[in-house]
Amino acid sequence: MNLKIVKADLNRGIIKRKNLYIAILLVIVFLGIITVMMVENKIDSGRYNGQVSLGDIILLFYKGSLIVNPNNVNSFYISEQYLFMSLCIIFAVGNYAQKDIYGIGMQVIVRCQKIKQWYLSKIIWCIVNSIAINIAIIVTLVILCLLSRYKLTFGIHEELLSLCGFEKITVSKTVETIFLIGVIIPFLSTMAIMIVQMVLSLVLSPVISILFVMTETVATVFSRSGIFLSNGLMCRRNANFYPNGTSSLGIMVCAIIEIAIALVVGYIYLNKIDMMSEKES
Repeated sequence: MNLKIVKADLNRGIIKRKNLYIAILLVIVFLGIITVMMVENKIDSGRYNGQVSLGDIILLFYKGSLIVNPNNVNSFYISEQYLFMSLCIIFAVGNYAQKDIYGIGMQVIVRCQKIKQWYLSKIIWCIVNSIAINIAIIVTLVILCLLSRYKLTFGIHEELLSLCGFEKITVSKTVETIFLIGVIIPFLSTMAIMIVQMVLSLVLSPVISILFVMTETVATVFSRSGIFLSNGLMCRRNANFYPNGTSSLGIMVCAIIEIAIALVVGYIYLNKIDMMSEKES
């Protein structure tokens, strides 16, 4: 793989779009503050007087909504964190890949004589995006925990989470389980959503890919199925906290399968375009 292509791609796709990423960072900070304010409200009102941990704050940040009954419109609810994080993911991908292939990316493809390196570079771009967003979230929440003098541990507190809407909770949840639900799964889900959106923007169009992800974001509110990748961004409905909720293993397997399918579909499609252009020339 040509590292120069990757570096140039990250420069065009991230550095030159820095204003977008600054906006995303500000949204993350804002959502983190809202999460801490929710906890502080419980403490100030006297409803909770125990300890608070980083694990609690992460789970509350990714709380999301309970599974909504489609027959009960009044129960429809999308948390601020879930909604705005979904929008951050959508705008981070945007139309960059589709725009690039008809711009500088075309020069890269012509020079390499193959579309494979350009496509691999876009996959790496999605992965870097996912890593950057999730690191920004964790760092933001750690800083807010330090400022609020919360414990920097992944231990959780049943009473606090119950007050904030979690249902099936036991304090025996291991650190590994909380780390998996609050860090690994959101990262994997974010990466899967970005890759699927990126491929759809190439195969169909950026507008359709955005509409697809937005539809998936809303549809997920009504289902616990791991097929809906956004379920990984809502800890509250995980099977560890919600009766018959989303399986951690299920959401990870579905994410990996959907990533693989998207990558294969994108590669086949782009190779056909490449062959067509060679034939026409």
